[in-house]
Amino acid sequence: MDSNLMVVAGTTAMSFLYSRLGRKGYVRGRPVGTKQRHRVRRSVESVRNEVGDVLFRRAYRMSFGSFETLHKLLLPALTSIHQKLMEQASAQRREKRRLKGTRTRPAPRTKWKRFAHNGRIDTTVRLAIALRFFAGGSIYDLAPLYGVSRTDAFSSVWMVVDAIHQTTDLRLV
Repeated sequence: MDSNLMVVAGTTAMSFLYSRLGRKGYVRGRPVGTKQRHRVRRSVESVRNEVGDVLFRRAYRMSFGSFETLHKLLLPALTSIHQKLMEQASAQRREKRRLKGTRTRPAPRTKWKRFAHNGRIDTTVRLAIALRFFAGGSIYDLAPLYGVSRTDAFSSVWMVVDAIHQTTDLRLV
């Protein structure tokens, strides 16, 4: 009798977990059983201090002063693009939850920064990743250097491309 009770309890627990996790087995965007990777974000200044001004100029094809000037030009566009992408991701998550019917109370009103588990990626880092990628660097080398994921590194490249297209001071025609 005790073994039958254990089987029923185990089956009930497994069916509850299966229904709670869904068929795909994801919790908070990650597959079940995987751990959150802790990444240490690095600034562009720390990389420049490590490699020096000469190697920074060779690697990024511009001096650090030119890099800062370019960053000031692109900052408004980079910020607006990032915020728009985060709002779109939040809207998609809300729509998915609405269709699933898992949300019983209204979603909390929070800023888009809350989704960055390892901290927000600075716009200077996004620009540095894109410039180094355009100069021939590999995403597989750049992502661990700045403490970001490969996906974030690729999205940083496209965010910088979009920011350049939106910035009127950089128009050639």
